[in-house]
Amino acid sequence: MKYVLITSARNEEAFIAKTLDSVVCQTVLPERWVIVDDGSTDHTAEIVERYAARYPWIELLRLPQREYRNFAAKVHAFNAGFEKVHSLDFEAIGNLDADISFGPDQFEFLLEKLIEDPSLGVTGTAYNEEGFDSTKDSFESENSVHGACQVFRRQCFSDIAMFSYGEKDYYLGGSFIWQLFRVTYRMTKRPLIVGGLALFSGFCWAALRRVPRPVSGDLMRFHRREQMIKLKGILGSLIKFQKIEKFYLRDDPAGRQV
Repeated sequence: MKYVLITSARNEEAFIAKTLDSVVCQTVLPERWVIVDDGSTDHTAEIVERYAARYPWIELLRLPQREYRNFAAKVHAFNAGFEKVHSLDFEAIGNLDADISFGPDQFEFLLEKLIEDPSLGVTGTAYNEEGFDSTKDSFESENSVHGACQVFRRQCFSDIAMFSYGEKDYYLGGSFIWQLFRVTYRMTKRPLIVGGLALFSGFCWAALRRVPRPVSGDLMRFHRREQMIKLKGILGSLIKFQKIEKFYLRDDPAGRQV
């Protein structure tokens, strides 16, 4: 099973060499490992560059420096890394922190779990450090998938992303009519049916929870009016049997048109 890794790192010069050594010694190596330096002010990027010069499947991506870093910044860094790999041929994607170390069969073990159970979407292991064991000293169980090292089946990762896009469509005040047509179109693309259902489920889940929309009423009306104009053009082209060049708004995290 082919896999790729993405690591978001910021000021990890004290630990990242151990992570790098752990990965390059794996019994099953990744097709690509994108390490995103999220504006480090120390020597993190320089350490990664030394390894990238020796191992062509390691790629360093530098982002501009920022005053502070939060969880959202880590997500943005991950997405930037994903842009570098989404067009590659792989079946699993790993989210790996820059301050951990592990044995040489870590990813072979995790990939075997995905192979053994086709219904399994994400795998991971417990972790420990001096004076701490995640299975004993926290509320996490042995079945928890800790965020420091997660391996997703690509299909599962894509489905999660599509669900999130559906939620976002609701947050931004999208038209329900537009969403129905978008979901129908999405169902015709791989993965057939499933992607569209995930998109629709995300939209409906946000609507059922009545999640407050962070946009003004004027912006919502403008957004819906724009969608209806686009939909009218699309339907007009279909009626006239004209080829529709674009019926999507963006690419999802798996690189597919949605």
